[in-house]
Amino acid sequence: MLLEFPLINNIFIEILTDKNKVISKQQIIEVLKKKSDLSGSTLGRRTQTIISWFKWIKNNLGIVEVNKNGDIRIARQMKVS
Repeated sequence: MLLEFPLINNIFIEILTDKNKVISKQQIIEVLKKKSDLSGSTLGRRTQTIISWFKWIKNNLGIVEVNKNGDIRIARQMKVS
């Protein structure tokens, strides 16, 4: 599952433990800079991939929200199937 990836898991735990927390695209870039050797356009592409994974979680599980800027937060209303 996606939550097994350390960065995805860390973001999810952060927004889950603080319901008002929003993780921005820039924050993801900063974490990737610190924890990897990625640079240049690769940082942006990898960040976009992470945001896309959270969009998948949003669309399929409804437990997160992702806005048009790529900001990620825990869902204020859970999806009911």
